[in-house]
Amino acid sequence: MVFVVVHVGVIAVLFFVGITMLNIKIAETYENVLRHLVAGGIWEFYLLELFLL
Repeated sequence: MVFVVVHVGVIAVLFFVGITMLNIKIAETYENVLRHLVAGGIWEFYLLELFLL
């Protein structure tokens, strides 16, 4: 019985560590997308102006 409780505890800890790491990666990805979106918007505006002239 102790073996089952220890196993369930280890699986729960690994699950929570995995969720925590996934949450950090989502936040970093969101920050990178926003940074590239702003830079891409500025570059797109420059190219659009260049082609329209």
